Amino acid sequence: VLSSAGEAFGDFYDVERVEVLRGPQGTLFGKNSSAGVVNVVSKRPGKEFGGYADLSWYEDDEIRLKAAVDTPVSDRLRGRTTATWGNFDGYIDNISDTNAGGKLNGYDRWGIRSIWVAEPTDDIERTFIGDYRKSDDNCCVEVSGAAPTGAQAAALTSLLAGTDYAKGDESRKVRQNLVMSSEEEAWGLSAQADISIGDYTLTSITAYRTWDSTEIREGDWLDAGAAYVGINQLHDFGPQEQDTFSQELRIASPGGEFVDYVAGLYYAKTSADRYFQRDTQVCRSSTLPADATGLQPCTPAASVIEAPSANADFGADFDNFAAFADGTFNVADRWRLIAGVRWTYDDLSFDHLYNFSPIAGPGIRNQAGGGTARLSGSNSSDEFSGRAGAQFDFTDDVVGYATYSRGYKGPAYNVFFNMTANNAAVIDAETADSFELGMKSTLADGRVVLNAAAFYAKYENFQANNFLFLNSVLITTLTNAGDVTTEGFELDFMARPIDNLSLSGGLAYTDAVVDQFFTPPGSVPTVRDGTKLPLADAFDVAHAVAVGVP
Repeated sequence: VLSSAGEAFGDFYDVERVEVLRGPQGTLFGKNSSAGVVNVVSKRPGKEFGGYADLSWYEDDEIRLKAAVDTPVSDRLRGRTTATWGNFDGYIDNISDTNAGGKLNGYDRWGIRSIWVAEPTDDIERTFIGDYRKSDDNCCVEVSGAAPTGAQAAALTSLLAGTDYAKGDESRKVRQNLVMSSEEEAWGLSAQADISIGDYTLTSITAYRTWDSTEIREGDWLDAGAAYVGINQLHDFGPQEQDTFSQELRIASPGGEFVDYVAGLYYAKTSADRYFQRDTQVCRSSTLPADATGLQPCTPAASVIEAPSANADFGADFDNFAAFADGTFNVADRWRLIAGVRWTYDDLSFDHLYNFSPIAGPGIRNQAGGGTARLSGSNSSDEFSGRAGAQFDFTDDVVGYATYSRGYKGPAYNVFFNMTANNAAVIDAETADSFELGMKSTLADGRVVLNAAAFYAKYENFQANNFLFLNSVLITTLTNAGDVTTEGFELDFMARPIDNLSLSGGLAYTDAVVDQFFTPPGSVPTVRDGTKLPLADAFDVAHAVAVGVP
């Protein structure tokens, strides 16, 4: 399990397959799987010595290297080691004359992973995986894709001279005086044991993962500092560290019985710590007259320029424990019933220490004389979720099914730099009721696979990021966004009309809307009821053709 979205930005390499399981999957997978699971399966070590190397070069001198080697030591011990490296200067030009000028949104990354499989006896298989990656990216730069407006428009237009903001989403030039960067270092270890006990299989998976990240962010997108009264400089520095330990135990019954089942226990503990500092520069007043922009320019000799700064030290701990079971009841030759249940217990806490700025500044909190403020909180809760359904074999090659699933994602705290007591309330757990009706088939003597499904899902207390202005700075904050509904259908196929030609494609229709957006009392709604969810296109069409040359 990756406990943070930031951990998912590592390169995909040496992938055997990607399994996408839609709908709540808590009766089979641990942690938060209220909407589905993306399971990335790496290639296992081969039984013969061999490997590959893949060197790719792209425009703008982007280079990627991937290589893997299988190293079988004996019939009962074999390994596979994969290494990656990539380098790219970037695709955005910082035209500033300061030291920050040059290419941006590039990267320099490398990583290594080794998988070892040991079979000490015929009844025991052990898998050990270790991986490490490091990245040094000069990102993530945001472009200005619209002309400035308002009272500062003329001044901002002059300060952005030479950029191409008028090109909108095709803008690729910026003018900034801070080298933005994102440095990451991550590694993980896991040990899995699969033990055959008669016809049953006992599995234990122990894993540990750590992720360190440091971000340096340009918050004013200018290279002139506090050039005018009312135009400020804002720079952010934010290192963070996250550690996750997980343990899973499960037992799988032999297949072909009246009841085929998987049952298990799951535990995960995540600890996250972060330091965040915001440094600003503000021109309070100037003795210079207003220029053609309508604002008073600022210089060190003729202006009062201050540098307010504030920082916070904060962190959170999450403990997740679950017991789950999922079974298939073979009630007749063509009929099967499906049932699963999961009990989840979450225990979480946070601590936040804020160091005020003694003077006011944009995007920070201040109080006379500085000082500190501490916030803390804790919450624990438990919930049952599960699924039920039926399958029917229309023929030996066509199966239909209908399922209902109850998804659950535990409560959370939104711990961030400028949080106050108003932001310290727990974010309620998210629940989902999901219905699916579908068909899976293998036709034409195995040469055609055709699947179809219709679905409907209702999410309550949907946990999502929402935009808001806090201390005059636009931020994203995790919140209970409201109630959401998504419904539609999917159709996909794979065909091999001849041995050396394969065809695949799919069609999907999705209608995902916000049924009711939660707006705090006294606030203006930022999302209207009935709004379409972002990144949820109504229609998606995909197709692929593969030709094999003997």
